[in-house]
Amino acid sequence: MEEIEGNGIKIYPLPDCDSDEDEDYKEQVRQLKEAVPFAVCGANTLLEVKGKRVRGRLYPWGVVEVENPDHCDFIKLRTMLM
Repeated sequence: MEEIEGNGIKIYPLPDCDSDEDEDYKEQVRQLKEAVPFAVCGANTLLEVKGKRVRGRLYPWGVVEVENPDHCDFIKLRTMLM
């Protein structure tokens, strides 16, 4: 984050939760705030991985699955935007 701020890049600040918000929602917002900046990859290709069709990118070293939270933060970004 220091490098982002040092270069004058503006990031949308997630608003704080109201005190009467649901605890699950507060936890979700906390996790989203901790994940910023998001590491996101995109793909419009469906690949078969372990017998399952997934949206991803194929590299010589393996597959990056767009909707796998271990591979990228696409789901977190989508959650924040929705």
